[in-house]
Amino acid sequence: MKKICPNCGKEVAPEEKYCPFCHFNLVNNDETMVTVNIGLLGLKNNASTKKDEEKIQSEKKESDAKPEKKKQPEKAVSKSNEDKKQKIEKNEIIPSPLPPKKKPTPLPKSKKKKFHFKWSILIEIVVAVIAILVMVGTNYYSCKAQIGRIEIGLKNGEVNNVVTNGKVPLTAKNLTPLKEYYKNNPAAYKKLKKSLMGKNNLPIKLIKQGHYFLFFPRYVVQLPTYELNVVNDYHHSTVTVNGMKFVKKQKVFPGAYNIEAKSSYLGQTAKFKKTVNVWKDQTAEVNLNAKTIKVQGMPNGKLYLIGKLDKKGNLVLEDVPLTKPFSMYVAKKQKGKLVKTKQVKDVPAVIKGSKNVAVLKLDWQQSKNVGKLLEDNFNYPNSKDFIGGSKNKSYVELRTLVSNWRNSPNLTKYHANITVNNKSLNDIRYSVEFNFAFNKNGKRYKRVQVMKFRSASARSTSKGLKIKTIGGGRIVSSK
Repeated sequence: MKKICPNCGKEVAPEEKYCPFCHFNLVNNDETMVTVNIGLLGLKNNASTKKDEEKIQSEKKESDAKPEKKKQPEKAVSKSNEDKKQKIEKNEIIPSPLPPKKKPTPLPKSKKKKFHFKWSILIEIVVAVIAILVMVGTNYYSCKAQIGRIEIGLKNGEVNNVVTNGKVPLTAKNLTPLKEYYKNNPAAYKKLKKSLMGKNNLPIKLIKQGHYFLFFPRYVVQLPTYELNVVNDYHHSTVTVNGMKFVKKQKVFPGAYNIEAKSSYLGQTAKFKKTVNVWKDQTAEVNLNAKTIKVQGMPNGKLYLIGKLDKKGNLVLEDVPLTKPFSMYVAKKQKGKLVKTKQVKDVPAVIKGSKNVAVLKLDWQQSKNVGKLLEDNFNYPNSKDFIGGSKNKSYVELRTLVSNWRNSPNLTKYHANITVNNKSLNDIRYSVEFNFAFNKNGKRYKRVQVMKFRSASARSTSKGLKIKTIGGGRIVSSK
């Protein structure tokens, strides 16, 4: 005999208490039926089936009354199954019809709990998030934290969190001098933070300006502006400040400013460099190695490769760089011949030590200098040494003066010594020392008289240097 599970309808072994397929309880269940395989035999008449059913029911009651036997080994079970098959084949056992299947009692379903949204949880989450954001923001936007970021920004030349009370455009380029100042002065950079915290009284101030997210105060630094004045009195020169052309006066932010000046003239170049730390209105003066030179020579003469002298024989060269030696001389044609002055080979060395305007006198190349020429004629006047010869007024005056002295009855000796005080041929200034020796009534005595002359002039000619006029003189001493 085999069991049929009333729940799933599958065949199970008779000794099974629970269905191995659906786990239905096969013990103490009225719906449990014992049947045989009816697929091999046809059904007999109804009368025989009823007897068989009664016999099966009586056997079932007896089996239920008896105590449950122990499970037989698999071999014994297989033998009983084979015997039953043989009996069914011999029509000794007629299987009873299957009872109608009843629906198994379903297990009680577990009720699913409905989810109810709780606003209190959402509010708690929002409050927690806001609290975290406030904590983070309070730390990030604290005054100390903002000062740290501002300090680094100023060192890097950033314009964030920077305002100004002046008219200077707030750009990274204009903040470069401040960046360079803190880069080259670590001690000043350390003082900056103390100043922003209010511990030092530096010009850079920390002020409040608005809020972050309408809650956290925003701090910025306020930069002052100063006036930088660069004084440059040199011609032929250009001035730059931090690489940009600079006007005389300009408003700037505090910081380090590199001032450079360059002058190029007559093939000479002079340069000037200076770094100025601006923390107040400041004036910087350009100092180039250059000087104004006043060349004195023959009227209307030509200064070689440079220019022409005026009617008085002067030529002013403004702010000539004196960085390396250079030479000068004046040339002029007279009666078809080119006459040159002595060449000054190292002009910077000659005018060294002179202040403001340096005077460079270029004398003509003559066999006799003007001092010797004047001295000879004050002792023995010679018309050939004067322009115009014997008709020259200065010659006539000098000849009359000297002849009167020499013809004096008591004069025994006469001599004139001349000292020239300058080298200009247009305005010769000189001193004449007259030495007289007298013998009166057997008594000998000497007399010395000194006169100073000015506005004398001489000219270089093809025949040599000649006097144009001896100028006017006055007695300065007489002994």
